[in-house]
Amino acid sequence: MYITYCQNQKSLDLVDTTHLRLNAKGGKDYRPTWLIRVSDWKTVSGKEAKNGYCTISYCWEQSGEVVKKNDGSGEYDLVDNAEHCIVYGYDINKDRILSSTKEGAMYVNVCQAINEDTAVFGVEFEGVLQQICTDFDIDYIWYDKVCINQSDKAAKIREIKQMHNIYKNARYAVALVPEIMIYDPDNVAREDFRRGTVAMCQALDDITQSRWWKRSWTLEEVMSSQRILFVGTNTHFWKHSLHDKTCDAPTTVDSLSDNLLNFACQGEKEGTGGSVNQALYEAHFRTSTKFHDIIFALANTFPKMFDHLDVSYKTDINVTFNTFYKSIASTDYSILCFGSNLNPEGDPRRPNTMHDFKLPSWTGAPHGLHIPYPVTGTIAPTTKYVIDDQMKLHVSTKHYWKIPVTKYKYGCLSSSLSKKTVGTPEYIQFRDRATNIQTTRANDQWTSMPEANMDTIQTEWYVNLNIWTNCNATHYHDPQQQEDGKKKDKNKKDVLSGIKKTQLRPLSLTEDCDECFVLPILLKTHKGVHDDYDEVYPALRRVALYHNIYLLPVVKKCNTNNKTAAQERYKSIGIYVVGSTTQYADPTFRWNHCVGRDDIHTEKDPKEILNTLFEKSSHDSIKEFIIE
Repeated sequence: MYITYCQNQKSLDLVDTTHLRLNAKGGKDYRPTWLIRVSDWKTVSGKEAKNGYCTISYCWEQSGEVVKKNDGSGEYDLVDNAEHCIVYGYDINKDRILSSTKEGAMYVNVCQAINEDTAVFGVEFEGVLQQICTDFDIDYIWYDKVCINQSDKAAKIREIKQMHNIYKNARYAVALVPEIMIYDPDNVAREDFRRGTVAMCQALDDITQSRWWKRSWTLEEVMSSQRILFVGTNTHFWKHSLHDKTCDAPTTVDSLSDNLLNFACQGEKEGTGGSVNQALYEAHFRTSTKFHDIIFALANTFPKMFDHLDVSYKTDINVTFNTFYKSIASTDYSILCFGSNLNPEGDPRRPNTMHDFKLPSWTGAPHGLHIPYPVTGTIAPTTKYVIDDQMKLHVSTKHYWKIPVTKYKYGCLSSSLSKKTVGTPEYIQFRDRATNIQTTRANDQWTSMPEANMDTIQTEWYVNLNIWTNCNATHYHDPQQQEDGKKKDKNKKDVLSGIKKTQLRPLSLTEDCDECFVLPILLKTHKGVHDDYDEVYPALRRVALYHNIYLLPVVKKCNTNNKTAAQERYKSIGIYVVGSTTQYADPTFRWNHCVGRDDIHTEKDPKEILNTLFEKSSHDSIKEFIIE
């Protein structure tokens, strides 16, 4: 595929970000082995870049024509016939960018020159890169095709293990995404409430539909970077992490600035890093030319993984996948923090790419959707958690719940839901209730649940789970309706507060069941809520407070017709909602919107919460859940 780059681009930033680019600092001590000096496009030692360097993030298929090799290896090569276009003298109000097709249904942007000062030149891909670097005052750039010796396998493996350092220590990354473009110049001035302007809103949508967004290596490159300059066909914009403590300049709120950029520094405490569930939220929907690269890219977001992982394309692909998941899940319980990947109409929200690797259910692949926010996991002190060599997760405990669950009538797994019922008056009434509840969140008006009817309670929890986890509710649990008829001791203080009429809680499950088991592993998410940052540009935001959401993993029994109790097997199928607390990002700051209601007593630490939740569920003997 060939791309078009317009030199005279229009920025989508609401404020001038030139000083952010020019003054961006990278790592003081680290330099890649090799860099390209932009002035003469020569490969030089990384040590020459005294004032730092930038990196390029791009999609390999967009740098030329992909052709299959004739050597029977099944490998592909790239041919560059210098058909990339640089447009000089581009005028956004006069010239137009057209989308046309080439052989093989590959799309390329072509400039239709209407302005008499416009000139279009064909160049090789590196000519585009050099022009971009010149236009944005970049002196040294790291470009994998040149800075990694592709013919030296040992050198290539060494550099693969250093990718996280290369991007983390760069001044910023330049993401080349030709699908980003301004279609209507008037959209640059029209403001969108949340994400800057209508043009910015469209650009962010273009990113999520682009080839660049769907590749495994580009995910790792973004998650390792602190700042990024997106360069499209005729426009560009700057992004930095909302969680970057060193940058007080505003940026719009989106999945890039809020969840992906600077992933390594996004934990609840500075420097603790993001959790595995965040990486898997994106990684399970990415692709790579070589399947091994899906794991090698993921491993770069958790570089200690390379102590266990053999970086070799000769290793059996299932061994590579199993090694990664076993190692990462042994220390990070957040891998269990996933729910349904279905939308309310019952269709997949995102096309999962992990169907072919025979992964166990506790990985969340291929049917789950991980939560895109930081998660920490705490296991009950008396519970044992081990992954064996056959990739089975063993959880041994006396503390667990065996609970009946009921499908939400209009949840994504409901038998009541179909293309015909979506438009019925009853379904519309349900959706209207949900919309009204979402609206009241902005005005700090929460339903008084002790006085609410069951429809309102169910709908509120349905909305809560979606807001808090980005997953949709499929089932709910009402302890008052449990078959044993046991009543909660009213004189005993419960970890849950504010709900007297019912203890109903929603679940987001990947498949249907009437009965499931809830395990004593407390998953705590950390979700930011944003305030207006600037009176002039209300779409610019900052993190005002955090919702801490508490969840528990859910499993169901597999078919055990031919097995004894000791041979029973289980599947991980989703999450159970416990409740939430609110935490201000700045203790001196108070915001009147969306403050929420605490369902968890904030003075309790995770182990205390687990003790309170499961103290009445202590069984006489230890039960081993063998999760496949």
